[in-house]
Amino acid sequence: MNSENKHNIMEKVDTLLGKADIGFTKTPVDAWAFVEARINDETATKVVQLKRFNNHLLRIAAVMVIMFGIPSVMKTYRVTVVSNNNGYAVTLPDGSEARLSADAELQYYPLWWNISRRLTLRGKAYFSVVKGNRFEVKSHNGVTKVLGTSFTINSKPDVYSVLCITGKVSVYNSTAGNVILLPNQQAVIEHGKIKVTNAEPACSDNLHPALFTFTSEPIGKVFENLAEVYNVKIDLQIADTMRYSGSFTRQRDVAETLNLVCKPFNLTFVQKSKGEFIIGYK
Repeated sequence: MNSENKHNIMEKVDTLLGKADIGFTKTPVDAWAFVEARINDETATKVVQLKRFNNHLLRIAAVMVIMFGIPSVMKTYRVTVVSNNNGYAVTLPDGSEARLSADAELQYYPLWWNISRRLTLRGKAYFSVVKGNRFEVKSHNGVTKVLGTSFTINSKPDVYSVLCITGKVSVYNSTAGNVILLPNQQAVIEHGKIKVTNAEPACSDNLHPALFTFTSEPIGKVFENLAEVYNVKIDLQIADTMRYSGSFTRQRDVAETLNLVCKPFNLTFVQKSKGEFIIGYK
């Protein structure tokens, strides 16, 4: 406030005080100093009171955290099973069974299983599924969906095959489309195409069909299949240019089967250790 305005106000206050008898003992200068000090105090000090949070709102917030936090954990908690050379049997949360072949890998979400029966598979496995909501197996080259049945999946980087043993099986590929398999039907997805063939009755007591049939199959793939069937390791020391055609049952032991495949090509095999064989020329 400038001195001129202050002087005018003081003169008005002096005039009013001179006309009124209010028992005020302070001089006009002292009175103005008192008023100005109060104005400055009220301007400088401003107290803001914070409202307390409502306990009811805090409870709602806590419930929201639980509602959205727990499902997130349930969806992300994953179990990974990797089988060894002898295979591995897995009992899923609903009682369904998966029997993994050698070096197969299975992933599923146990805490979310009752809501969504979905899993991923790499390699070969036999499934016996308890009836319930949709059971889905996802692999690199295809998706298999069932409600309650038994089937075998062989998922490799270049080939995806499904053999239906009981019930019905839906096999899907984004390029090849979808097919429905009945018992003893097999679907093979390769090079973006899906082919369905009739298969020999399969033995549900093991991972693999009771009869194996090869038609002009590269010799390397034949031995690869045998390694999975018998859960052994086969080391090829030959050129993979030959093709094999033939069939045999799984009741034969591994040595007899290897002999049947090697004989037409004048090949021989040596057992390096338990569960490990070397294939070479005679």
